[in-house]
Amino acid sequence: MKYLSPLFILSLFLAFITGQLITQFDPDRVPEASEVKEISQVLDEVVQTISPIMRLDLNTIYRDKNVWELFVNNPTFVSNNRNTNIDECERDSFSSQYINKKEQIWLDFQCLRIMRLPANFFQSPPLVAPNGESYLYKAYKSARYPFREYSWIARNLNLFKPTELKELHINLNSEFRLLSALNNTQTQLLLKNAKMIKVDDLILLKTGYFQYYIIQVSKLNKILSASMFKISNENNQCSFVVGNVCWRFKEISILKQLTNKTYLSFIITIFLLVFLSSLVYKTINTQKLEQERKKHAFRILTHELRTPISSLLLQLERLTSNAKGMDRDMQTSLLEIESEVYRLKNLATKSESILNADKVDQFQFNIDYIHDLKDFIEDNIKQDDVQLELPVDLKIKTDLYWFRMCLQNIVDNAYKHGEPPVKIYSTTEGNTLNLIIQDQGQLPSKNITRLSENFNSDKGGLGLGLSIVKKTLKELDMEFKIKSIKPTEFVIKIKLES
Repeated sequence: MKYLSPLFILSLFLAFITGQLITQFDPDRVPEASEVKEISQVLDEVVQTISPIMRLDLNTIYRDKNVWELFVNNPTFVSNNRNTNIDECERDSFSSQYINKKEQIWLDFQCLRIMRLPANFFQSPPLVAPNGESYLYKAYKSARYPFREYSWIARNLNLFKPTELKELHINLNSEFRLLSALNNTQTQLLLKNAKMIKVDDLILLKTGYFQYYIIQVSKLNKILSASMFKISNENNQCSFVVGNVCWRFKEISILKQLTNKTYLSFIITIFLLVFLSSLVYKTINTQKLEQERKKHAFRILTHELRTPISSLLLQLERLTSNAKGMDRDMQTSLLEIESEVYRLKNLATKSESILNADKVDQFQFNIDYIHDLKDFIEDNIKQDDVQLELPVDLKIKTDLYWFRMCLQNIVDNAYKHGEPPVKIYSTTEGNTLNLIIQDQGQLPSKNITRLSENFNSDKGGLGLGLSIVKKTLKELDMEFKIKSIKPTEFVIKIKLES
């Protein structure tokens, strides 16, 4: 039995650890900060060790800070109903308040009022016309020379808006082809220098100020196969989101994990639980058999006690019939022997009724009233010199036999291990009666359990009696306590009826 508690605690600990490891692979749980940090560390290692498809450095493509207006899609000039059908070349006659100087120059060029644009016209701000198009794209759409020439377009790709690049119908290099694939959300994330951006099947991982490392999603997921995360295409089922990248816990089966780090813990837990269960079952079964054996022995004992008790009673009847010829001391001793024999008979009868009950809860106390506690103690305590200081007509309700047995046992201990005089008095606390048995001796300990462990009175123990008393009084809905060590005072707490 002494090994059951450590084994049980160990199995619970291993079960807890196994459960913790398994719940880490629940795809719907909220990730911890440490787990997100771990992913960041893995991505940093990927950037340093794995060759990318390409690297994107917007600082080298767009050197002038004014170029960032190319990433803004909202036009600054909005036509109204009264001029939507008017030719653009006639617009300057009534809408000059809506256009800037560069727009006026462009209109003059487009309407052939001037034949050449000023030097660095396309490089000077603003780069975007009021209608939201870049001036370079307006030139491309005009189809005038040299705005459709491949060499001219290639030299000025960084002056087109990223959304316009796909309209040029030329072969773009990898950097501009990537920029042309950006939608409005991705463009805004790029402007904010987001930590990571997903574009189709590519992931852009930030490595510096507007500098990005680019790798395929499938390749990155393969690299992350040993981790608990993956990049998901289902944006409504994300464990967490960085930029526009949806990260999700992998739906890893428990069986797969059992072949990994939880396997040993799981197997040991199952083994310990099975071993512990069999050990507990065996122990309980052994104890049950032992209890049945002891119970059977006590049944035989109580049954066999009937014969000598009956014989003693017959002998006592013969002696008491001739008691008149005996001296007074002999008669007193005879009465004491008779009292003890009847006590033994009652004990055997009560023990037999308990042992014959199939279950403990089938045994019932015979509850009755003690109408005067002082008279009851005077009639049932065999010692004549006990001092009683109890009120008259003090009424309690209990099992008369077992209460008498407990009280007699305490008084016997007072005479055997204490010093006279022995006094019984009472106090009340609300609806609780404190029945106090006092003697002038000194207890070796305040602990009743400790006192009942030693059976040798030479060592200061009070024997098994107090343990029996405490348990019996508890069954009678009473409480047994030590109030004082010197003088020795035992207290029986009894609940009084209202």
